[in-house]
Amino acid sequence: MSKLAPFALALLALGCFRSQSNGGEDGGTRCTVPEGFVCCSARGPEASPPSACPYRCPDRTFLTPLEECVPPTDAGLPPADSAVWYCSPPVPGDHVCLPQQFAPAGRPFQLPVTMDGCGCCPETGCSVGVDEGRRHVLVHTTVCPEDPCDCDSCQRPVATCEIPALARGDWTVESLNGGSFTLHVEDEISLVPEPPACTTFGEADDCTRAPLENLRPDPVARICIERNETGHLARLLNDCGGCAHQGPCVARVRERFTDDLPPGGEIELEPTVYFGDCDGVCPPVCIETERECPLPELLPGGYYRVWVDGRPRFTFVEGTEPTCGSDVDVFEP
Repeated sequence: MSKLAPFALALLALGCFRSQSNGGEDGGTRCTVPEGFVCCSARGPEASPPSACPYRCPDRTFLTPLEECVPPTDAGLPPADSAVWYCSPPVPGDHVCLPQQFAPAGRPFQLPVTMDGCGCCPETGCSVGVDEGRRHVLVHTTVCPEDPCDCDSCQRPVATCEIPALARGDWTVESLNGGSFTLHVEDEISLVPEPPACTTFGEADDCTRAPLENLRPDPVARICIERNETGHLARLLNDCGGCAHQGPCVARVRERFTDDLPPGGEIELEPTVYFGDCDGVCPPVCIETERECPLPELLPGGYYRVWVDGRPRFTFVEGTEPTCGSDVDVFEP
């Protein structure tokens, strides 16, 4: 969130809440919203939220305690149409990059969610829902109308989502369109720093809201490393992709500390796919597919080796051409 007023920041932060889990009739777990929460808009309380996961409120509203749902005009701010404190329509998340490949257990942290599209000075918002029983986090990201500003290039909007303390283990992070990825939450006890990592939200189909159980490696025939306005990305080509859905793509960059090769590091890519519950039989034909996997920051001029699912594929020097390869010939520069 870039230029919101302090009051706006406080209101958006109230979108973060914890759920309560109660036993359902089937013996499983269902979700209920804490008592006293409402779907709030710029005009005040709009409706009671649904009792089932994942706590979706209507457009232009967010979940907050009733006593905190105060229209901006009542707080001494300009009218709601000129005070950007919550924006709609929501924009689903595309990917997340973290300075290390897991989130800290037992304490709040920030999850930067990058969205599709671009803007000169995009303002963003994020509200969060947490279901502890299912280890599920829903992120509700939005992009606001822009005020005139000067910029050198188009920037992709990044929403800062305030995540409350989570227990150690694997959590499903889901975006508004059903896309999801697995967030590893660990205790910070390692003496060796974990590498930075980026992961995309795996896409959802009509029957699968969070496709994280039946993932398989996505075969890669060719890889290109490119740079755009926000950083580096790996463009992956599967020459026989078929009708599988794209699961998350995880990218890690391990800095090199040895002297046997020039400064740089190892780029580790783990692209995945899955077949949805209502896809039926995939036609026995090859369909070329392409996907993008954003990368953590690379060292300018660094020498990098690219690995896919643990196998070396090619090497390149950042900032030089060509930066595409289909297999590794030799690891020496």
